[in-house]
Amino acid sequence: MVDGIGLRNLIPPLAGADFLEKNYNDLPCILIYGIEKEIIVNGKTYHQPMKGIPELETFEVVLLINYINHTWGNDAKYTDFREVEENLKDCQ
Repeated sequence: MVDGIGLRNLIPPLAGADFLEKNYNDLPCILIYGIEKEIIVNGKTYHQPMKGIPELETFEVVLLINYINHTWGNDAKYTDFREVEENLKDCQ
């Protein structure tokens, strides 16, 4: 959603989401390939699969992660191109 709070029990929030920090290295793969498994965000379980966006370029993934990490009150570290490039090599 526009405010990053998600959608009730279906879509997890991005605002203040502990999942982002706990799964930081997996974020590039999630953005590209999506995620099918159950996830826990801020102590709440979500089962809704998320489709990936396979046509994203690496620099776009970097921009998205940095946007998410610094919007809606989030204050996480900045990522760089090389870091995302290395994390994408580990996608399964």
